[in-house]
Amino acid sequence: MVRTPTRGSGAPPRVTSSGTAERFAARVRSRRRRRWASAVAAVLVLAGLVCTDRVPEASVHRLVDAELGRPMVLLDPGRISSQVAAVPLVRSAEVTRRWPTTVVVAVHERVPVAVVPAGEGGSGYRLVDRDGVEVESMARRPAGLPFLEVDVAGGGPATLAAALDVQAGLPAELVSQVRTIGATSPDGVWFTLSNGAKVVWGDSGDGDAKLDVFGDLVGAVPDAAVYDVSAPTAPATSQRRLRKPVVLATR
Repeated sequence: MVRTPTRGSGAPPRVTSSGTAERFAARVRSRRRRRWASAVAAVLVLAGLVCTDRVPEASVHRLVDAELGRPMVLLDPGRISSQVAAVPLVRSAEVTRRWPTTVVVAVHERVPVAVVPAGEGGSGYRLVDRDGVEVESMARRPAGLPFLEVDVAGGGPATLAAALDVQAGLPAELVSQVRTIGATSPDGVWFTLSNGAKVVWGDSGDGDAKLDVFGDLVGAVPDAAVYDVSAPTAPATSQRRLRKPVVLATR
C-alpha cells in the first residue's frame, strides 16, 4: 500500500493500491493494442477507376481484391501501382492509403491521340496514344483524330510526339490546307498541303520563326513544290513548280 499525502493539514492521507493501478494501466494498454490491431488488420480496397472506357474493371479488381485482409502497415502502394499499370491499356495508376481501413486505387487509361498506318505488311489503321501504344485498330480511317504518317515501331514515341507538337502549333489557316503530317525522326517532321506541296519542317522547335519564313517563301514562290524551313535561317524551295499555288491568309 502507498500513502499519498494530500494538500491541507487536516485531510487524511489517500491510500492507493499499487497492484490496482498496475492492473488498470495494463487494461488500458490492452484496449489500445486491440484497437490498433483491428485498424491495421481490416483493409477495405476501393478501386476508384478514372477514365476507364477501355480498361476492364475486372482486371483491376482481381489485383486489388487480393489485398483484402492484409494489414494496412504491410501494404506496398508502389507494388500495387506497378501491378495495375501492367494491365493492358492502363497508362498509370495511383495507390494511396486512407487510414485506418481504406486503400484507393485511381486508374488512368491510355487515350488515342492520333491515327497511324497499320504498319508493314498490315492493313487498316491503328489508334495510338502519345507513347505510341496501340489503343485500338480499325479497318477504316476514323474521323476526329489527326492522321500521321509515322512508323511508331521504328521511330518511337519521340517521333510521334514531335509530329503531334508540330501539328498542334500550326495556325488554323494552315491546318485547313494540311492533307498529311508525317515524320521519319524527331527532327524529321514534314507535311503535305492540299495542292500537293510538301513542307519540310524539321523538329518541333522554332515554330514561330518557321511560320514567318514559310509565309515569306509562299509570298515569293507560291507555286513551289517543296518548302524547306527546317533551318529557318537558311530556308529553301524546290525548282519544280505546281499548277496550283499555295494561298495563305494575311496575318
